[in-house]
Amino acid sequence: MAPPKTKLFDKKFDVPVRGMFRGNFVRDAISVVRTSEVHQHFGGYLAMRMAARVNRRESGLSPPFQRFYDDYLSVEGAPAQSPYLNLFTNGKPTSKNFWFNRNVAGSYAPSSLRPDKPFLQVISVDGTGQGAQYSLRKNHTQLALQHLLNGAQLLPTALAAALMREYYFEAPRGMLAAEAMKAFREDFGFNTERAQADGDFEILFDSKLFDESNIEIIDDSGAEEDGEQEA
Repeated sequence: MAPPKTKLFDKKFDVPVRGMFRGNFVRDAISVVRTSEVHQHFGGYLAMRMAARVNRRESGLSPPFQRFYDDYLSVEGAPAQSPYLNLFTNGKPTSKNFWFNRNVAGSYAPSSLRPDKPFLQVISVDGTGQGAQYSLRKNHTQLALQHLLNGAQLLPTALAAALMREYYFEAPRGMLAAEAMKAFREDFGFNTERAQADGDFEILFDSKLFDESNIEIIDDSGAEEDGEQEA
């Protein structure tokens, strides 16, 4: 996907430039997440966090499961019947489970969710069919760590790069990596007052391993506008 054409006066540090994760870092990030012990419904939990952020509540939600897959896991050129990257495989990645089928709604329908499985240890569901309401359980972040991450924290840079691999970020030079992580935290509700107070990010992610230098960004310093390239 090509970045918007714009003039970037990137000789000055404080003037924004655009960047994105480098392809080789994204490939490594996808491998890290797919080989981690992440339950297949962790994506649904992230969608629940999105819904909670937007609605400013954690109960009675209609989470955007489909939107999450469309925005973060769809892959151009993927098989028509399985158009999504299967990022969460519980640590057992193979060529046969690289893609996720298009029936996202069916995967999270109340009729498909069993009460003894990990997702419903973190989320509660009231009702059936399209009218079902989903709620985050009390202490859901700790429950997600236990049941969806098998008690092992994720590397945040790997998950951010895997999910936001086609996204462009804009910030002054030297601050693009920080802007990328800020966007990740905001998208999934880690910057809300409640989440910060409870330390949600620190619970799920191994911040001790996080180094912004691991987020490799491509500066769009050669962008053109009206056929002219800015020096």
